[in-house]
Amino acid sequence: VQVILHLLLLRLLRCGCDCVRLRAVGGFVVIGGGFSISSVSVISRAAYTIMNGQSSSPFLSVPSVVARRNSALRRGSAALTATDSKGDVSDYRRVMVLYTGGTIGMVRNEDGALVPIPNEFEKKLRENPLIHDKKYAKEMFGSSSELAPLVLPKVDGMQRVVYSITEYDPLLDSSNMTMMDWSSIANDIHQAYEFYDGFVILHGTDTMSYTASALSFLLENLGKTVIITGAQISLFEVRSDGIDNFLTSLLIAGNFVIPEVTLFFNYKLFRGNRTTKISSESFHAFESPNVPPLVVAGIHMEVDYRSIFRPCTIDKFTVSGELNENVGLLRVFPSIQTKTVEAFLKPPMEGVVIQTYGSGNMPTNRSDLMEVLSAAAKRGVIIINITQCSTGCVSNLYETGKLLYDSGVMSGFDMTPEAALAKLSYVLSKTEWDLATKRTMMENNLRGELTCGIKAPVLEDWDLVDAVARSLHISSPREVKMLHSILFPAMLGSAVEKGDTDKIAELKGYGADLTAPNADKRTPLHIACSLGNIKVVKYLLLNGASVHMKDRCGSKSPFGEGNKDLNKPSSTFDQTPLLDAVRCDHLDVIK
Repeated sequence: VQVILHLLLLRLLRCGCDCVRLRAVGGFVVIGGGFSISSVSVISRAAYTIMNGQSSSPFLSVPSVVARRNSALRRGSAALTATDSKGDVSDYRRVMVLYTGGTIGMVRNEDGALVPIPNEFEKKLRENPLIHDKKYAKEMFGSSSELAPLVLPKVDGMQRVVYSITEYDPLLDSSNMTMMDWSSIANDIHQAYEFYDGFVILHGTDTMSYTASALSFLLENLGKTVIITGAQISLFEVRSDGIDNFLTSLLIAGNFVIPEVTLFFNYKLFRGNRTTKISSESFHAFESPNVPPLVVAGIHMEVDYRSIFRPCTIDKFTVSGELNENVGLLRVFPSIQTKTVEAFLKPPMEGVVIQTYGSGNMPTNRSDLMEVLSAAAKRGVIIINITQCSTGCVSNLYETGKLLYDSGVMSGFDMTPEAALAKLSYVLSKTEWDLATKRTMMENNLRGELTCGIKAPVLEDWDLVDAVARSLHISSPREVKMLHSILFPAMLGSAVEKGDTDKIAELKGYGADLTAPNADKRTPLHIACSLGNIKVVKYLLLNGASVHMKDRCGSKSPFGEGNKDLNKPSSTFDQTPLLDAVRCDHLDVIK
């Protein structure tokens, strides 16, 4: 019914019915009038409201994503409603900032000490011209600009970012962060998910990697950018790393679709569950020992698209339930007592991450330890073996590693302690899985948290690209990379138009990125949705294609009357693939 209402409402809009308007009650929404539509889900929610008789206003009201919930959040008043906005929704990207606490938002009190002060963070941001463009905000929101969301100054080559602040109450020191807090953050993102293009979480640095790892598992089938960041020095100090960390996180969250929980610090964006804190004093406070950064922010944003871990499913974004707290970290040391290990493994403990020497070694002359570990594994305790080293991987090649494996201890490969603990807690919380499934999942790569032990795909892309590069006398890595970004989108577009999934699979085997856009920012999924080829759409979605990628802005009509070439952007309006399907009336694709 909602799909049919999608089409009915959109046809109303096509007819230019000025009486149709959309209003928000606490989130970003678009309005009628110019009929710029940023999300079909907004119309779906409005339709649902009407169907259930919940509309209490002359407009089509969209249910609030933040009301009627019991949580430790205090919602700010800076919620963008389209009826207040004089801007065009294609002119900006919408980012939600979750301010949980941490050094980044601290201000000086009367005694000159840096402390977290409730309700001060947003006030001070509004006074900083590097973070908030007052002039543009006034043009955009008029007299209500002081209560409206904040607006970043324009950055060349990027969409402007409009962002709202959600401040936690109370503000949390990251050393006080709990698994319940991780679940709360995940649920807050879930409730606001459809109204924002990306999310930035401001967090203390002490447990930032733990939170990033936990959220990577809690947020299932994630399709949007989630970035956790913080600072070593308060954002409001004269000399601070907070400004760059915050600004760049907002720009990346608003302008790039990187469907992972990531951590940004010191000009680098890392996969969150591969990070660990390495310094309490340096601006280079975090590192990803076994995986290179996804983005390096210099004069240009250097994005490693091929390293992005993408969901390969057509299931909707959702959030897992509460984590299992009966887990622990045990670090092996010389002469560790058997009773210590035995006590650590006793109920209610259900899972343990054991940090061993080198490539996963323990004393070979300690049969007592092996017996304790084996007994616990037989009771159903899941024991994961990871290395104490910052880089490298656990291996069963050595005698002691083999002994551990034979005792029921599973390999954690190259997972960080933070990721291994979070993953164990997540897997154990899945009551619908039996013990065998849980053990299997611990050794599977669920969110890009491990790479050792996984057979890398054989890619032949550089054979193809190198052949073309040689014929064009191209040799520099930058030029070869550019050639790569030109060749594959063109070939993928041709294969999609022909509906040839075998050719798409072959190109993927050569290294083609199925999310890579062409010059008009149209991805293979945009083209497939325009053509209504359900077979190709399913294949692309099951192989990591993003439903949130937007094409280049074209004319001011989102429906493209008069345009016969569905692959050209002249009729598009900053559209996602779904809106392409709606525009072309492909109901099966919409479903």
